[in-house]
Amino acid sequence: MSNSPKFSVLIASFNSAEFIAGAINSVLSQDYKHYEIVIVDDCSEDDSLDIIKELKSDKIKVFRNKENFGTGYTKRKCVEESSGEIFCFLDSDDELASNALSLMVKCHLENSLCSLVYSNYYDCNSALRIIKKNIRKSAGSSRSHLEVGKISHLVSCKRRFYDKTEGINPALKRAQDHDLYYKMEEVGEIRYINEFLYFYRMHKNSASRGSLDARLLSRLWHFRAMEAAYNRRGLDQSELEYRFLEMVKDAIKKHSYTKVLVRRIREILACALMK
Repeated sequence: MSNSPKFSVLIASFNSAEFIAGAINSVLSQDYKHYEIVIVDDCSEDDSLDIIKELKSDKIKVFRNKENFGTGYTKRKCVEESSGEIFCFLDSDDELASNALSLMVKCHLENSLCSLVYSNYYDCNSALRIIKKNIRKSAGSSRSHLEVGKISHLVSCKRRFYDKTEGINPALKRAQDHDLYYKMEEVGEIRYINEFLYFYRMHKNSASRGSLDARLLSRLWHFRAMEAAYNRRGLDQSELEYRFLEMVKDAIKKHSYTKVLVRRIREILACALMK
């Protein structure tokens, strides 16, 4: 890796008109200047592309899917269309701290066997005002992300390690991040930066505030990524059922455990498993 590696910031966009300018501008204002912004639009129906075109910069590369393929396909294409030695994903409604790329690059350069670096992040309201500081308390643990779920925003990866994996599963509708984390820790070391480098925006359309159906389906996709990791690693799958039940409990923890709710959960999961 060169002393000033190119950094690719990847944005998978779909109907992102409300916030995408802020996301892009947070990259354009980075104190590390050797970067590119790769945006793949998944057939947005709003004026996202017009807004992106107004932000004129030779750092920005824009691609558009021929049809709406979903997040897994779009994120995989982001990686394929990028050329940086290091890359990270930035959600189209979130923003980066101005020193995010420089600190990530520094950590990667100091740890040549490291495949993935992650940091702390802020939970923010729709106006990007900080609500909560999320410190990754399990950071530095030798235990796998598969066991403790320690990895979260901001995450950056070395391409040479990514190329040793199968890459992001294009069939995944959700949980592509966990799929990536599991694969990257299988091919290299993980490092943690105790800094807040990512602003996670929570608003009415964010995934974290979806309906019960959406949260349950999110856990189902996460389980599928976890199951694939167990298979790749040849691990005992006897505990997978328990892990899945814990995911379901987490999804419904703000709801009462009534017979109606339990029946609805069964219906949702049965329907999803048939797809």
